[in-house]
Amino acid sequence: MTRQDILTLLMSYHKLIEDFDYSLAVEWAMHCVEAGNTNVDILMLASFEKYPETLEIIPYLNRAVNVKEPSPENIDKSFYIAGALYCSNITQGKQICESMKKIDKLYERGLVPEFEALNLLSWAWIDFDFGEQNTPYYETTPERIEDDVKMEAQKFLDAVLKIDSPLHFE
Repeated sequence: MTRQDILTLLMSYHKLIEDFDYSLAVEWAMHCVEAGNTNVDILMLASFEKYPETLEIIPYLNRAVNVKEPSPENIDKSFYIAGALYCSNITQGKQICESMKKIDKLYERGLVPEFEALNLLSWAWIDFDFGEQNTPYYETTPERIEDDVKMEAQKFLDAVLKIDSPLHFE
């Protein structure tokens, strides 16, 4: 599953995610246009600046993805899709710290319990940043922590993308 595939899924759930980053909608729309999509709402989304005003962009995004009222099942699914995007960023070495903070929010709110290992690694990374050499949170080292974070992010992606997984969302 590519980043664009995850973004496509995520756009349908944007209303359900607190602090949704609408610059992702602009990125998604730009890829759609590059792929030949000429829907007027997608063209409008692609024309926005990188950090658009939320109230301006929402009507175009809603029409572009034909957003319906959320069901409880979709609310849970939205958190896993957002988590997959953050994990995808991590495995690609992009925005690791920012993605870890967003994963921590999902975990600490009890929304995605499967992020426990990544949450523990986040605490360990903080300890290392403050000069600690050992951490009670996760067995890792300052030299290995980034690789461990990427490994745990990949485990999450493998779990949610596995067809027979209860976490599967495609």
